Amino acid sequence: MWSMDKIRRAAGSGFYPAITLPSYASMFGGMKCKIPRLARRGDEILHKAVIDFRAQQKDKGVKIPGNPDFESAKALFMVSIMLGLHEIVRMSPEHRGEFLELASQEEPTKHVMRNLSEPLEAIIGAIEANMGYGMSLSFAHDNVIDIVMSGAEVDTGIILSQSLQNELILAS
Repeated sequence: MWSMDKIRRAAGSGFYPAITLPSYASMFGGMKCKIPRLARRGDEILHKAVIDFRAQQKDKGVKIPGNPDFESAKALFMVSIMLGLHEIVRMSPEHRGEFLELASQEEPTKHVMRNLSEPLEAIIGAIEANMGYGMSLSFAHDNVIDIVMSGAEVDTGIILSQSLQNELILAS
C-alpha cells in the first residue's frame, strides 16, 4: 500500500482537485470541480487493471478465490479508508460531520461510499495525468487489487467513528 506522501507526489498538481468534492468547490464560487473527469478516467484505468489481472491469473491457471468485485463501491470505500482518504477529502464543513456519521454506520449507503470511492478513482486519473498510464496501473494494482485480494477487512465503522470524535474535539 502506498503512503499518502507517495500518492501526493505521484498525482502532482492533480492531487487536490482529485480529493475536492463538489460541496467544497461550490463554497468558492469560481472553483471548478474536476473530480468527475478525473474519476471517469481513473475508473477506466482501474477497470483495465482488473481485466489484465484476471487474464494473468487465468493464463497462470490460478483461480481467484471468491471472485471479488474489485470495482464495487464497497471495495473502493474500504481501500479509501485504509489509505486515509477519509481524513483528507475536501468537503464543506457542514457535510464532513454528517458524512463521517453516516459512513461509520454498519452498512453505509452507496451515496456515502461514493464520497470516498470517487476521490480514489480521481487519484488514479490524476496519477495518469502526472506520471503516465503505467504508474496509474501500478497504483491500481498496489492499492486496490492487492488489498482486495489480500482479504484484508477493516472495521470502517470504528475508524470513521474515531475520525468523527476527533472532528468534534477539534470543533469544540
